[in-house]
Order: sequence, then structure tokens, then C-alpha cells
Amino acid sequence: MLRYGLPGVVLASAALPLYLVTPHLYAGAVGLPLAWVGLCLMATRLIDAITDPIIGRWMDKTPGRRFEKWMLPSLAILCLGMVLLLSPPTGWSSVALMAYMTGCALLVSLSNSAAGLAHQAWLVSWTDQPDTQARLVTSREGFTLLGVMVAAVLASQDSLTGLLGWVLLVALLGAAALRGLPGQASLGDTRPTSVSAWQGLKLLDPPGRGLLGVMGLNALANAIPGTLFLFFVADQLALSKEAAGLLLMGYFLAAAISMVFWQRLLRRHPAGRVWQVSVVVSVVAFVWATQLGAGDLWPFAVICLVTGFALGAELTCPALLLAAAISRSGQRGQHEALIMGLWTLLQKLALALAAGLVLPLLGSLGYSPGEPHGMALPLAYAGLPCGLKLAALFFFRRLETTK
Repeated sequence: MLRYGLPGVVLASAALPLYLVTPHLYAGAVGLPLAWVGLCLMATRLIDAITDPIIGRWMDKTPGRRFEKWMLPSLAILCLGMVLLLSPPTGWSSVALMAYMTGCALLVSLSNSAAGLAHQAWLVSWTDQPDTQARLVTSREGFTLLGVMVAAVLASQDSLTGLLGWVLLVALLGAAALRGLPGQASLGDTRPTSVSAWQGLKLLDPPGRGLLGVMGLNALANAIPGTLFLFFVADQLALSKEAAGLLLMGYFLAAAISMVFWQRLLRRHPAGRVWQVSVVVSVVAFVWATQLGAGDLWPFAVICLVTGFALGAELTCPALLLAAAISRSGQRGQHEALIMGLWTLLQKLALALAAGLVLPLLGSLGYSPGEPHGMALPLAYAGLPCGLKLAALFFFRRLETTK
């Protein structure tokens, strides 16, 4: 569990600064136009998303210790990309700096995606035992939350040197930990049949395809509050940036602590049932955010802690449900990386949709940052995600199998 989960620290530690630190660094310290930086990062995210199934297909066709062969060089490239991205050159023109930032961001994003995809697919190839999968996923997601929290603290302190040192250290530890782990070769040492990256959905049975749709809907519900969190804290609750940072830390800390509870529950109940419980808990707590106003720090803190606790299951159960769908469809040891690539594609599209749909919707309702506008912001921040989660729960229960 320790050796498998440890690489999750570096992947999370590098992912967060890419979209949190880069805009502040290049638009603030370097002086590039914010709109340019935003457009380049959006293009980077879209390229990263659509390449996931393609990388997964190549990964499935790699002979021998395929996941190790992908993760080790990806971690090395990731570290190089982070050093270059957070060390912008001086004396360059704006156009040259924009090209430099975009190239470095792509290097970090694609290498992180390749390593993360191998990390997730490895679990499915390793074992089809639900209890063992639950322990491994819990370890991976727990280390991922650790990486998010440490990177968030370092980024909030503008400690770029400390952030780079942390990423390099955990990358070395993660690379050393994963060497020699089992479950990397295709079953029976046979190469998987050739399948187009965009035909991956046909490999799953109908409940498996439905599961991807349900989890994509739930991912969108989770992405919307992340996009609007700072707006909600500043304009609806009238709280400081320091309070926002503490609330985020409490949210992720509650998720990390909850991993032990959810793992014990998964030993006695199917992952589908546990996931449904976590969604209900999340909705019951989060819907109250629509009723909060200026100064409601402590009620919102309770909401953050409860929904953070529910997040522990939402990070663990989808991977287990998808692993079961892959095994049920006969694709374990054949095309698990390709299918995982389609899943990560949906997650990244959810992040893009959250910004591309909700922000214009808020603008059309008259909301402007810094100026509260009735119920538009709380309904978009909490009401819409709760509705999407209930829809995901409804469709999940309609699937032919929920185990």
C-alpha cells in the first residue's frame, strides 16, 4: 500500500500549481496579459484531456513492465517541466514568453497525465479482488490528498523554491517505491487486440458505459463548487483569503481522515452502496450552503468538514466501480489503460464545462465579482451541484448492476 500509493503525492503536488501558481506567476510577476495566460492554459487542458485515451491505448500495447516503463520517464519529464515552468526566463518578448509558458505547461500536464493514467490502470491489472483494490485505492487517494495539502500551503506562501524541492524529493521517493511492483504485464503475456482510442466505450458492457456517464455527471457536480469557491467565500460570505485557505485545508483534511472509515465500510458493503451513501451525505450537508450569508463562517466550516468527509468515498468508490466494470467486461489485462483514459477525459471535460458553462450563466444572471447578486451565486455554487448529484444518483440506481 505504501509503495503503490506514494507516487500519488508527486502527481498531486505538481498538478495543483499548474493552474494555481502559473497564472499568478506569468500574469503577475512576468507581466503577461491575464487573458492570454488563461487562453493558453485552457488550450493546454483541452489538449491534455483529448490525449488521455490515446496514451492509454499506447500503454496497453507496451510489452513487459508497461506501467513502470511509462511512470519512471514521465516522473522525470514532470520534474524537468516543473523546473522550467516555475523559472521563467528574463529579457524575452511577450510572444516568446507565452510560447515558453505554453510549452512548459504542456510538458507538465502531459507527463503528469501519463504517470497518473499508468498509476490508475495498474490497480486494475494488479488484482480483481475488491478488498485488495479498496486498500490500494485508499492508499493512493490518501497520498494524493497529502500532496494537494502540502502543495497548497507552499503555493499560498509563494514558496516556489520550496515547492520545486518538494516535488523533486517526492518524485525520487515515488520512483524508487514503484520499481518492481507486480501486476504490470498483460494477462497470459498476450498483446491486446488493436482498438482505436475512441472505440474504448464499446469494450465495456452497457452498465459499464452507463457508469462512465453517471460518474462524469458527478464529476461535473464536484467541479462547479471548486470553480466558484473563492467567489462564494468572498462575495457571499464576506470572508478573507486566509479564511478561505483554512476552509480548504479543513475540507481536504476531513477527506484524508475519512479514508479509514470508508475503507472499513467497503470491507462489508459493495462499493456502489457506499458511494450512494456518500452522495446522500454530501447533498444533505451541501444544500444548506444556499442559505448562508455574510459572516456565516462556522456554519460553512461544518458544511466543508461534512462534505470533505463524504469526499473520501467519492475519491475511492468510482475507481472500484470502474475496475469491476472492466473485469466484468473481460478487459482486465487487455485495455484497462484505454478505458481509464476515457474516464480521465470525462473528468477533465467536467472541469472545463464547470468554467465554460457556469461562469457565463452567472454573468447572464447579473452577477459580477465583488458584488453579491441575490440568490444567483449560492444557487450556482450549491444548488446546481446538489441537483446534478441527485440526477447522478437516480441514473446510477437505474443501471442493471450497481456492484
